[in-house]
Amino acid sequence: MSVSDLKGFIWGTARVLVAVSVLSAVSSLTAQTFRGAINGSVRDASGASIAAATLSARQEATAVLRSTASSSAGDFSFPDLPLGVYTVTATKAGFSEAKSTQVEVSVSTVTTLNLTLTVASQAVTVDVRGEAPQVETTSPRSPASSVNRP
Repeated sequence: MSVSDLKGFIWGTARVLVAVSVLSAVSSLTAQTFRGAINGSVRDASGASIAAATLSARQEATAVLRSTASSSAGDFSFPDLPLGVYTVTATKAGFSEAKSTQVEVSVSTVTTLNLTLTVASQAVTVDVRGEAPQVETTSPRSPASSVNRP
């Protein structure tokens, strides 16, 4: 092998290494995302999970709304959210609404948010309608004298 062949081999190898390095750098840049996520759980005051709760994440700057439901274990996930500040709300029949404001979604991060729903207070109204029985007030007879006697 001559010196010129050796130089050609070294330069060829160097070009291949540079190309591989550049491709690796580009692929790692494209793998990065400019989005984030919010994950968490929905529980009641005793810590029991609440399945099928309706959740919404509203981005404050754009008012874009994403919705999901909690799993049978009470877990939820809002993946691939645009960056920004969100308000997350959880609702379920029989419970008061839970709301968390100023939830920050940052680049390539997962924000964990645990929400607690409390049992809704129930207002009970009892409406009784009826008439009072008529009382005879004009008869001088006493109740004992009104009994039929044979």
